[in-house]
Amino acid sequence: MNVLIYDGPGVTSLQQPLIKVLKKLLCNSYDVIPVDPQTFINAPFEETTSLIVMPGGRDLLFLESLGTRGINKIRNYVSNGGKYLGICGGGYFASKRVEFEVGRPQYEVVGDRPLQLCPAVAKGCVVKGFEYNTERGSAAVEIKTQDDTLKVYVNGGPSFHLTDTANTTVLATYTNNNEPAIVETVIGKGKSIVLGPHLEVSSDLLQEQMASMLNDPQKKEDLEILTLLYPEILNYEQKRYKLFANILQRLGMVLDGEYTFEDAIHPIWISTVNPEDKQYLKSQFLSAATKKDGVYSISDNASEWIVGETGIELKDPSKELLVFYQDKPTSFDILKFQKCLLEYAPYPTFGKVLLFSELTSSTQTLIEKNPTFANILPSGSVFVASQQSAGKGRGKNSWISQKGCLQFSMRLIHTNVGSVIFIQYLMGLAVVQGIRKTKGCKELNVHLKWPNDIYAKTPDGLKKIGGILTTSEFFQKSFALTVGCGLNVLNSKPSVCLQDLTPNKIEMETILAAILSEFELLYTELVTYFGIDDVFAPFRERYYRYWLHTNQSVNVEDADGNITECHIRGLDENGFLKAKTTSGNLISLQPDGNSFDMLKGLIYVKK
Repeated sequence: MNVLIYDGPGVTSLQQPLIKVLKKLLCNSYDVIPVDPQTFINAPFEETTSLIVMPGGRDLLFLESLGTRGINKIRNYVSNGGKYLGICGGGYFASKRVEFEVGRPQYEVVGDRPLQLCPAVAKGCVVKGFEYNTERGSAAVEIKTQDDTLKVYVNGGPSFHLTDTANTTVLATYTNNNEPAIVETVIGKGKSIVLGPHLEVSSDLLQEQMASMLNDPQKKEDLEILTLLYPEILNYEQKRYKLFANILQRLGMVLDGEYTFEDAIHPIWISTVNPEDKQYLKSQFLSAATKKDGVYSISDNASEWIVGETGIELKDPSKELLVFYQDKPTSFDILKFQKCLLEYAPYPTFGKVLLFSELTSSTQTLIEKNPTFANILPSGSVFVASQQSAGKGRGKNSWISQKGCLQFSMRLIHTNVGSVIFIQYLMGLAVVQGIRKTKGCKELNVHLKWPNDIYAKTPDGLKKIGGILTTSEFFQKSFALTVGCGLNVLNSKPSVCLQDLTPNKIEMETILAAILSEFELLYTELVTYFGIDDVFAPFRERYYRYWLHTNQSVNVEDADGNITECHIRGLDENGFLKAKTTSGNLISLQPDGNSFDMLKGLIYVKK
């Protein structure tokens, strides 16, 4: 399930700290995704969303960007059981009426609001002297909850003057005037909570901001203000954090303890099945590196790489450390994986070079955005991470990164233009066939959902257990593909995992080896069909055996906005869905670009 954070006109720099704290508290069970206004306006987000978050900012721009359609969809979502969290500007936006800086030229904003998830007049600012894009008017303001008092950061925030108390609960008040600072409202089957203070602002964030202002004369006054605020916010860190967690729990969110990434640098281990490949790769990396003070470094497009052996110390988290594997214990057993791989394929291409890190930003991005690094890796190299701090999924989605989820990206140099789109389908087929050929998993009921999801049939219905993402770049007359996959193997959250579906013990290493060996068989077969008109024809029967869409009914929008009911018949020669209309015509369909459910946003393929 998703937590959607508005990311459009009107948001402030505090959005990023908000995302960070939400990921820290929720990422064990939810995918925290910044989304633009068009997502709320056009995408079918409702069924897969647990919470909508409107951050601080200018609510007039929220209104303009979302428009009547976007606002109505948000309200209907909440009324039907959804949850809404509005902070500062998001609180103004959700109130019945706004009265901001009344009587102050160039600042006054007064008017009714259409979203109305809180029956209150949002009056601000509660601290005088507010100015946009500065710290003037910010303060450590004391608030009182039922159980405690604490000081929190306020900058431009309102108090909420209730016009109806029937379905509301005041969770906190400002101590100095007893006006509501945090209000919970039941709306139909759903719930909203609005906040005047910024509970996402921590003492660590203030410290970072002060450090960035030290050498900026224009920020002198802001620095002085934050210097006064900092010790007061610091004194209430634990209470602030506990209150924020409690608010999320009141919205029905599941908190499974803190989800934190260690600050330490985690090396990327490079291993090879053949020792000679290891020596060759090492020489290639060192040749591409610049040596300074005994350290070899490679400056790439998106990362800086330090190439070395075990024992090298690296304290700069902005750099990536490449270390050649020397039989060191890791959470992913590299030697076991290599043994399993060789049992399936004595001379493997896919997986013969393996990179592994306990924690990295994104295996997909590190390969995709760093050409020097990627071009040294041979085709078939696979990058595995135990955890990712910024795992990448289709569109704006990101695969939730937690231990027990098999997360890998594979580099593939592909020469045939007509078959590029089918690589993701082959990987999907390799995943389900690889699972089913693994000992203890032969009876697992796993399936493919077009175009790139892996599902399992469970006693509670179909559950998503994985996803595939393929990106491509044309390079030296070939396509440099990065094929990524996330698969719930040992992690029961956020959905269900393979281990939940069988009493037999499952191991990450054997699952990955089986998937890669299956992909190798399928890809080797695909190469033999290069040049024929319908290169996927030999795979269709196998693909349909596992997919979920035979004769499925879908609604399709044509160029004029007309909706037609169709029934899916398969995949056409270009990789699009082939469907039959009620009048008997065969048409090809493609997604409309939404990242939530491809089958709820189908449009005719333009010929």
